[in-house]
Amino acid sequence: MKGRATVRCSRKGSAAHNGRDFDTTIAGHIDQDRLKRNLYSTEEDFEKVELRYYQEHYEHDLARKNTTYIEQRHPERCKSIDQVYRSPKTKPEEIILQIGDKTVQQQIGQQDMEGLTDICLVKYFDWMNEWSASHHNCLHILTWAIHADETSVHVHIRRVWDYEHKGCRRIGQNEALKRAGLELPYPEKPEGKYNNRKITFDKLAREKWLDIVEEIAQAMQIDLDLIREPHKWGRRHLETEEYIEKQIEEKEKQLDELTGKVQYAANHPDELTEVRQQLDTALWEVEQVRKGSQEYMLELETMKAHEEDIKEYIKSEYRLNYLDAKLATTEEVKNRAIDALARLTKLATDAFGFEFADSLRDLQEDPPKRSQGMSL
Repeated sequence: MKGRATVRCSRKGSAAHNGRDFDTTIAGHIDQDRLKRNLYSTEEDFEKVELRYYQEHYEHDLARKNTTYIEQRHPERCKSIDQVYRSPKTKPEEIILQIGDKTVQQQIGQQDMEGLTDICLVKYFDWMNEWSASHHNCLHILTWAIHADETSVHVHIRRVWDYEHKGCRRIGQNEALKRAGLELPYPEKPEGKYNNRKITFDKLAREKWLDIVEEIAQAMQIDLDLIREPHKWGRRHLETEEYIEKQIEEKEKQLDELTGKVQYAANHPDELTEVRQQLDTALWEVEQVRKGSQEYMLELETMKAHEEDIKEYIKSEYRLNYLDAKLATTEEVKNRAIDALARLTKLATDAFGFEFADSLRDLQEDPPKRSQGMSL
C-alpha cells in the first residue's frame, strides 16, 4: 500500500503534552485504554528534565551575558535560565515523526505499527547521534515519546542546537549548522527564511527517515510503498479532512498544555483567572476549527477551480508593486509597495508552495498587464 513517512519540525510543541504530565482523563482525543502502550524517554516530568539540561549546560554562558549587560548599564536585558528555556528563539525544537496516515496505520495494524515505529526510531536516533558527534556535537536530544494513544501512532522528539563559545555552550541553531559545514540550499542567493542551512539539514534528515522506514518495513515484511516526493502544494492543497484533523490536533495539544497550567494554578489562585481565560480561548478555537470545515472545503474548491487565474493575478500584482518600489518618489510609497510584495510572496507560498513563490523573482523584467476582473 502507498503511504508517506513524515517529519515535521517546529517550536510550538509542549513538553507536558509529550510526557502526558497532566490529567489525561479530561483530554478527549487520548484513548485511556491505549495510554499504557506509550513509550517515554524518562518517567520524570519532561519539562523538569529539559529545564535541568538548560541549567547544567547553558547557565554559565547566560551568567556571563548577564554580567556584560549589567556592566553596560542594561540590566533590563538580563534573563533567567527559565526565560531562555521558554523564549521562542532558544526553546527546544520539536520534531514529529509518523509513518503513514490513519488509513495506512489501520491497514497495517496497531501492534505492527507500534513495533515498526519503535525500531525505526532507534535507528533514527543512532543516525542523529552519529551525525552530531561528527559535527562538533551540535545537536542534543532532550526528551522523546511514542504516542500510541491517539488517532495515529507517532513520535515526539525535543532537541536543542548549540555550539562552543569561549569555553561555554551557547544555544544557536543557525550558528551550529554553519559550523557543522552545511551549505545553503541556494548558495548563490542571500540567506533568509526560504534559504537557510536548516532547510538543508531537514532535507537530509527526511531522506534518512524514509530510508530507515523502507529498510525496516521490508525486514518486517510489511507492505508499505513509500511516496518519497514531498508534498507539492502548501497548506491550502492538503486533503480537506487531513487539514482539519491537523488543525484540531494542534488545538488539542494546546488544551493539554493549558490543562497542565490549570492544575498548577489551582495552588496559585492569583494566576488562575488568566489561565482560565487562555483555556476558554483555546476551547473556542477548537470549536471554530470544527465549524469551519465546510467553509474550508468551499475555499479549497474555489482555489483549485481558479488556480491559473490566481497565479497570473499574483504575478501581475507582484511585478507592478516591484516597479512601484523601484520607481517610488517618496519613502511612504516605497514602503507600501514593499509591504505589498511581502504579502503577495506569503500568499504565493501558502497557496502554491515555495517553488512558485521563488519564481516571482524571475518576473523582474517587462511588467505584465494588470489582471482584469480578478479578485481574491
